[in-house]
Amino acid sequence: MLIGIDPGHGGKDPGTVNKTLGLQEKTVTLQIAKKLDSLLKYNNVDTVMTRTADKFVSLKDRVKLLNDARVNYVLSIHINSFTTGKPRYISTHIVARGGKAEQLAKKIQQKLVAAVNWPDGGVRVSNFYMVRETRAPAVLVELGFISHLETAKQLQQTAIQRRLAVALAQGIAAQLGIPFTQPETTFTDIQGHWAEKEINWAVKQGLFKGVAEDRFAPDEPVTRAQLAVVLKRFYDKLQIKAGFAGHEGN
Repeated sequence: MLIGIDPGHGGKDPGTVNKTLGLQEKTVTLQIAKKLDSLLKYNNVDTVMTRTADKFVSLKDRVKLLNDARVNYVLSIHINSFTTGKPRYISTHIVARGGKAEQLAKKIQQKLVAAVNWPDGGVRVSNFYMVRETRAPAVLVELGFISHLETAKQLQQTAIQRRLAVALAQGIAAQLGIPFTQPETTFTDIQGHWAEKEINWAVKQGLFKGVAEDRFAPDEPVTRAQLAVVLKRFYDKLQIKAGFAGHEGN
């Protein structure tokens, strides 16, 4: 299976904007899309993204890329907006009822609402270009309203972005009929790294921590101070184990 991931907007097209926070739709959609891409690959699902950086890609070019790749499903990621700051629901859009697109949309919508507990906007029929022109069954998600201040503040948070990405991945996995497994860590920058297993082990043992919730920075140099902290943690673990061994011996 090949999943097409389309982070809405990009480059000269910021999408919707929350002027109070200076938050742009194009930034959030890309961050969530990258997390989703990593989660799907971790679960052995192949992906293709219409953009992986802050650059402008026309709708026509996005559709051509996905159609040429012969993806099995398309997921386009967006954030809604309104003239007032009142609406805050989350919704999923398809071009017509029936078929695999609606099946996927229902699964995704259920996971999204459960993940963030925002009002349920349901699965809606909309004539969006990305769901109309792609050959594969296509779904477009509107992940809340950037015009709603509290929602926008949440969308800035890495934890919320990851929850949304996990919900999207779970919905796709359910549609594909495969189990969904989350990585041992939430670091998106160690997937495929030559030391991925060792990093996961060191973090699980409590010897290392990431530089952010979803970033480990595996190739950044370690300072003498950081090394001292790691050695102290390792020493403390040895002492605890030695204490247990001594207690058992008595």
